[in-house]
Amino acid sequence: MGLPREEFPRLPHTEQQEGVVVDQSLLQAMLHATSFAVSRDETRYALTGILFSLKGETLRLVATDGRRLALIEKEAMTASPQEHNVIVPFKVVEELHRLLGEAPTATITIQENQISFDLGNTRLISHLIDGKFPNYEQVMPPESPKKLRISRESFLLAARRMNLWTTQDSPSIRLDLKPQNLILSKQTPEVGEAREEVEAQYTGEEFSIGFNPNYIVDVLKILPDGEVEFELPGPDKPGVIRTKDHYLYIVLPMQLSS
Repeated sequence: MGLPREEFPRLPHTEQQEGVVVDQSLLQAMLHATSFAVSRDETRYALTGILFSLKGETLRLVATDGRRLALIEKEAMTASPQEHNVIVPFKVVEELHRLLGEAPTATITIQENQISFDLGNTRLISHLIDGKFPNYEQVMPPESPKKLRISRESFLLAARRMNLWTTQDSPSIRLDLKPQNLILSKQTPEVGEAREEVEAQYTGEEFSIGFNPNYIVDVLKILPDGEVEFELPGPDKPGVIRTKDHYLYIVLPMQLSS
């Protein structure tokens, strides 16, 4: 499973390499905002890592498992000499996330089929995933005016409670969108029925939609406290969360049982 330990040795810093310099705390936050969406399905090899996209001073990280996508874009401290789009294995991402914080900055260098992260006294080196990442830009929907505005904490707690009623055979919960509230419910014959109403505002027509509550909980956990805007244009359309700091989360709906 994953790469063997020797694929990403931690080597002492010996020489300065040309690469893109980023703030370590910023990179750590970017990994935290995307890594949860990485696929664990080894048969979908290209999705088992995070896409690192470097273009000029822009660093973009993207992760998807085919049912959801997390994307974050930030400015690096220096510009990349050339454009790169490479997939870094999840096991390496985990190790990198653990090591970040040793120094103020990190230098990302991409050469042929490997990537290195110079973290000051430590250098993390890894091979890249040899696969083609999906053309995610084709599925990025335009911003919708139909938005659910809701407290992040209230939404998170309600989704967690509804998740207790799901099963492997029935993993989705129901969201009923109303102008002044959101109703979350779940009915499972062998488990029972649950229903919860949360204060919210929805700027669109009333409808019902199904989601895997884990996919809602995962993103709400990493968002800051306050109000969340969840774009929900229709019962068969993806839900989208966008933030002002260049973060995008897309999640596909699930079919509601009759």
